[in-house]
Amino acid sequence: MALCIGVMGAENQPLLIKISPNIQDPIKFHFMLHSALDVVEEKSQPLPKTPGSISGADLRELYLGLLYPSSDEVRVYGYCANTRMKMILIVEASNTTLRDNEIRTMFRRLHVAYSNMIMNPFYDVGQPISSKSFHDFVDSMIAAFGVGKLVNPTLYSVEMEYFEDVPTLTGIRLLLRS
Repeated sequence: MALCIGVMGAENQPLLIKISPNIQDPIKFHFMLHSALDVVEEKSQPLPKTPGSISGADLRELYLGLLYPSSDEVRVYGYCANTRMKMILIVEASNTTLRDNEIRTMFRRLHVAYSNMIMNPFYDVGQPISSKSFHDFVDSMIAAFGVGKLVNPTLYSVEMEYFEDVPTLTGIRLLLRS
């Protein structure tokens, strides 16, 4: 289960930090999020240019993977977008069913939801996130991560049904989210 999701801006300022309501000590997770930023900065550096490579090409991977196993209780994963916006996920270490591919997919969905949210012309990039739909999406990820029922983060409401880890469309409603 996802215990904590953090979205940090380009200057490492917290835009959104959501912690599972079952957590007894939220300060501990704030500390883990902020200490993970150092590892994210180190891992998100562009690869050195090689002879014959395209000049100016940024060849880094967005998904940073496991940043560090902070303890026997949790694992910390990271993602850094091209705009230097960072996402950090803290999951239970006891959840052995989580594969790296599932965490990568979760970060992609979170990035799509973030991209849809910043398309709002009234949102100032770099300010704390106040979008209700984005908060609801992150809450649904914390509540259902690892269960297989995630809200689709697209601008339109899409109903998804999961059968043996293969998503299939069951119907599309073209309703704009507020």
